[in-house]
Amino acid sequence: MIRFLLPALSLTSCISAGLPEEAPPLRDMEEPLAWQSEPDDEPLRIRLPLGSFSGLKLKAAWFEEPDEIGQEPDALEITHVVENSPAAAAELREGDLLLTVKIGAGEPESLGWPGRWAGIETDSEPGTVLELTYDRAGVERRTEVVLVPRVQPPERSDVERFREEQRAGIVVRTATEVEARSADLGKGAGAVLIGMASNSPWRRAGLLFGDMIVAVEGQLVHHPQALLSAIRTAPADSLLDVEYQRPELGRQHVEIPLTSRNQDLYSISVPPLFSYSSRRGASETSLVYGLFWYDSTAAAWEFGFLWFFSFSGGDSDVLEEVDG
Repeated sequence: MIRFLLPALSLTSCISAGLPEEAPPLRDMEEPLAWQSEPDDEPLRIRLPLGSFSGLKLKAAWFEEPDEIGQEPDALEITHVVENSPAAAAELREGDLLLTVKIGAGEPESLGWPGRWAGIETDSEPGTVLELTYDRAGVERRTEVVLVPRVQPPERSDVERFREEQRAGIVVRTATEVEARSADLGKGAGAVLIGMASNSPWRRAGLLFGDMIVAVEGQLVHHPQALLSAIRTAPADSLLDVEYQRPELGRQHVEIPLTSRNQDLYSISVPPLFSYSSRRGASETSLVYGLFWYDSTAAAWEFGFLWFFSFSGGDSDVLEEVDG
């Protein structure tokens, strides 16, 4: 081991490796196992009111790569049109991009996340006329879809999980249809809190595992990523207005401050006299061209001098005996 080259090599490796592009995972994130599985509420789900039916399956779509996580979609892309459905009668096709919807005599409005469309189907009576603006191959078009009664429950959606580890320190998942309906939201909307860092301001604000986030800054959460977007884009010194639902309390409002990552000092280098680096529990120190050096981790250490004397120690593979 040529320790006298350590400072120069350390400096060179820092330059060549570059800075990390992503922050490391939060080591103090608490994610109780009991909240990692979605509730077994299928018997309740199939007994929910069926609502109306359009015959469309949709996914979020952006005209350009989103600038940030959770950015609201520009449109909803049609991924499937059920044969002989109202959507098929309106001559909609897979690949069409839904831009706006006008419900009855209302005003046209953007659709946002797919949960918004599911909410329209849930809340609208059969016979409701939806006037749609859509894009097909770059040409904007209009059509009308007349909703009909739904005769069977929709397919159950898979649960998705999302982490926010920069300004909130939380983990959320999509709500089940039963959970969403209990909060008067459409299928796919809402965000259930299933993880919090020990220093998360959400924990200090009194939120608990299992709370469902219904709205943020006065806007309904039609998808968990809408919550992430609100957190990421809020001003640094602002309080986030969060509305959540807890079964025994109903809907509650709380204002939550934002946080940020702590900063660590990773390395100091004054070639050829001194070099120090620390990264996630391991450190390296070198003095005078590596004449003296010391490396340590949580489990072991090593000290050397004059490039050929070294001492080391570390954890054994058994625990110490204690009285009692």
